[in-house]
Amino acid sequence: MMRGARAVGRRLARTRLGRMLSRGWRGMRDRLRQARERIRQWRQRRRQQQQQTPQQRLDRAVEQLQPRVGSLLRRGVPRLRLRAQLAIWRAWYRLTRLSVEREGGDRGRILAIINPRRPVASVYTVPDGIRLMRIIDEVANEVLGLRPEQQPEHTRAVEAEAEQLRQQREQRRGVPGEEPLEVQPGVGNLGAIMDYRRQVAGARQGQTQNVRVGGTLVEESFHEQRVVALGNIRVEGVGGRGRYRDIAQELANVQRLTGASEQGIATALRNLARGDPMPGFVTGQPNAQNLMQSLAGLTRLFQLEAARAGVAAAHVPMLLDMVAHSGSQRMSFQEAFSSIPERRGGGGLFPASQRGAGAGMRAVEAERVPGVEYASGERRAQEQRRRQIEFVRRWIRAQMEALDMNFSDGNQVRRFIRESFENALRQSVSMHYGVDITRTPGS
Repeated sequence: MMRGARAVGRRLARTRLGRMLSRGWRGMRDRLRQARERIRQWRQRRRQQQQQTPQQRLDRAVEQLQPRVGSLLRRGVPRLRLRAQLAIWRAWYRLTRLSVEREGGDRGRILAIINPRRPVASVYTVPDGIRLMRIIDEVANEVLGLRPEQQPEHTRAVEAEAEQLRQQREQRRGVPGEEPLEVQPGVGNLGAIMDYRRQVAGARQGQTQNVRVGGTLVEESFHEQRVVALGNIRVEGVGGRGRYRDIAQELANVQRLTGASEQGIATALRNLARGDPMPGFVTGQPNAQNLMQSLAGLTRLFQLEAARAGVAAAHVPMLLDMVAHSGSQRMSFQEAFSSIPERRGGGGLFPASQRGAGAGMRAVEAERVPGVEYASGERRAQEQRRRQIEFVRRWIRAQMEALDMNFSDGNQVRRFIRESFENALRQSVSMHYGVDITRTPGS
């Protein structure tokens, strides 16, 4: 029987199927041999690494980490992102600790520890975020005409635009079926912001009004069931249900349909606020009306955000500066509007995009403005504070990059903040609204 089985096996081996089985077995045997060899080499390397002294392991880790950390810091990195990346590298290199150690003030260094310790890189953080936020508050209040003692002529111009809208409303303009409210460009944006704040007192649930912005009709309405408040106004034609992640998606759709870049869209929004016509990349499209409503609706939404919290009057020009920027510190609309998970309030780095941002902004303002009291959820306020500080830091880095300044150099950052920050901010806000709130030296 055994001889018969062997004979059958020899005949099978000479067949096509037999040859295929033989090749398959040899291939499997070779792969198993290679796998055993890889495991043997891995064990050998592991034994060699375990035999290294802690100092040798540390030196090897620092040698590999320094270029990676340096690249990260040169681009500018948020504190939370840096902390998360250091935790990943600490586990990968089997370090006891890899963290930022303060050296006093706004300086620090990244320290790697096993048993011995070695510095990996020096770090520098943009200092005193609260102080910078106070400057932004002050500039926003001035551009809104709330500092008549400092900008009397500008305040009168803003009030005149707000009064124009009030008179239009008395003539029933804006009511569906009647002529729309006409928002003028430039300082008219600021009058529209103040008008938003004043119209709430006489509004009712479900009330709808039509507004013409940049020559394009925009519809907006108060929520039918919620309390009449600025936070419950919905601007139609922008972002589906009005969520910022939907706005980011809509702007991506504008890009896809028109071939325009984000920088081009940001420039168009800035020009639209100053009174320029709709850009050619929109008006030349078959669905031009829908595209124009997207840009006009977003312009109107920016006015509404500044009515909800005045600091947004400065944040909007800063945002468009960063989106239009061409360097490494450029901010995309997706990052600005849709890069933060819902469990942390959704939206993105643009502070107004946080869910419940109005309440969070007022709570943060109460922390830094003497005499202002406001109660809000602590978690919401903390998240809003974090976004505002990171937003202004990113804008500073973008401004410095545009000036060919090294934003990873602490001395240069301090110099920019001391000598140029407020003036650069005033220029940005003035350019956006077509006004002049810059100051001469010594004023």
